[in-house]
Amino acid sequence: VTFVKHWARCRKINDPERGTLSSYGYTLMALHYLTNVVAPPVVPNLQIIYHPHQRASKKRRGKAQDGNLDSHVEGCDVRFFDREEEIVSRSRKSAPTGNRQSVGDLLRGFFAYYSQRPSTAQTAPGSRKASFDWVNWTISIRTRGGLLSKDDKNWTRARFINDGVHFGYQYNLLAIEDPFQLDHNVAQTVTRAGISAIRSEFIRAHMIINRVQETPRGWV
Repeated sequence: VTFVKHWARCRKINDPERGTLSSYGYTLMALHYLTNVVAPPVVPNLQIIYHPHQRASKKRRGKAQDGNLDSHVEGCDVRFFDREEEIVSRSRKSAPTGNRQSVGDLLRGFFAYYSQRPSTAQTAPGSRKASFDWVNWTISIRTRGGLLSKDDKNWTRARFINDGVHFGYQYNLLAIEDPFQLDHNVAQTVTRAGISAIRSEFIRAHMIINRVQETPRGWV
């Protein structure tokens, strides 16, 4: 995630005010890939495995009026599995059969996933995919499979924005659902020029990685 954020900054595609994507958006893209695309997954979905009877950390939750720890902030359900000791224990138990790809292999797959054209055989976003469909899909890291259709979110139409920074009609050219504020598209400020630049940079990065990997040792 740190590398991806650094890459986006170096390639100048991480400025929402100029029509590209925030660092938070790239983080969600990376988490979606590591949770739902690679097999076996590298990281668990902490919202899916959340247990309703756990007591959340007081550092992250305020106390409700009845004395119980709050599970909602400004109307958003912010619960997730946060028992760190159990997460560590689960990861150790699954280590022998878990994902053994190197960080380099994972990075190459990340760029491949977002740069290649989706296969015509890929249909509903419920199963694992070889590539991301930018036109039809919404990244949703809270859901099983990590994807929803833009139709499911009603993010297929333009909407008028006037928030003091952006003014005019905006289209959900790239759809990334905030995992807690579900009606918020983290990528709503991405413009046509911005999404073109973002996709071009993913393709460029994927081509460079493949070229380096295919170069015989000693030629570089």
